[in-house]
Amino acid sequence: EDPTVRRDHVTSLLQAHLPLNTDALNWLADVDTWQPESSATAADQEWIDRYALHILYDATIGDSWYNQGWFGAISVCSGWYGIICDSEKRVLEINLDSNNLA
Repeated sequence: EDPTVRRDHVTSLLQAHLPLNTDALNWLADVDTWQPESSATAADQEWIDRYALHILYDATIGDSWYNQGWFGAISVCSGWYGIICDSEKRVLEINLDSNNLA
């Protein structure tokens, strides 16, 4: 996917969440390797979830977590450590107990 198209799409989805976190937006647009596989609505929600979870990761010094199973090409509901989703792949719970959060 064209990085400019990806950045523009993600930025438009996040307009309701202004001001944008530049680090999280740059990660989504330039580093994250996830590619949507499902409907546009589900994929759009995944972009927003990934953005919010990246902000949480940064805010809690995620690089020092014991279990760092976040990011990469998989969906947040398909293996990110501590993420619990519903049947519609919406994040319901984040359980990071005993994970060295700062």
